[in-house]
Amino acid sequence: MKTGYLALLSIGMSLTLGYLMAQTPPAGGPAQEKTVLAQNMQKINEARNALRDSGQLADASKNADSLAKVTTMRDAAIEAQKQQPAITATKSAEVGKTEAQFVSEYRTEIQKLIDALGEMQVALRANNNAEAERLFDVLGTIQRGAHPVYRGGRGGARGPGGQGPARGGPPGN
Repeated sequence: MKTGYLALLSIGMSLTLGYLMAQTPPAGGPAQEKTVLAQNMQKINEARNALRDSGQLADASKNADSLAKVTTMRDAAIEAQKQQPAITATKSAEVGKTEAQFVSEYRTEIQKLIDALGEMQVALRANNNAEAERLFDVLGTIQRGAHPVYRGGRGGARGPGGQGPARGGPPGN
């Protein structure tokens, strides 16, 4: 009888401990809410990945859907431009700039993205898919240039509360 009772107690404790461990936040601390900037960047990334993965920019019959995705990206970039990176204080000091300079340069980089997305919209409306594809490559160049500076973490990796490694592209994107 004692053995059965001990076995039952052991199983109950194991289940309780397993449940409590599943409820515990990761070792890095409690899960952080995404900032407005991170939410907008995620919208941009999701639409960009959908365009890249589908290969639809080359297909003029899919221009309406491509245009919708590019518009989503541009709208999110406009909202992101109103924000400032969470790493502004630490990163600006690291690169020898005032916070105001750092934010100003961040907003200039976002403006490059907004401009390229606007040009993509024009190209898609004109059924100039070759130009839209070229501009899509420009988006990657803008991203690779800006992320190491304005996105927290190692080599441009996502910062606090980040979403893990990016899909596709070279490491660190």
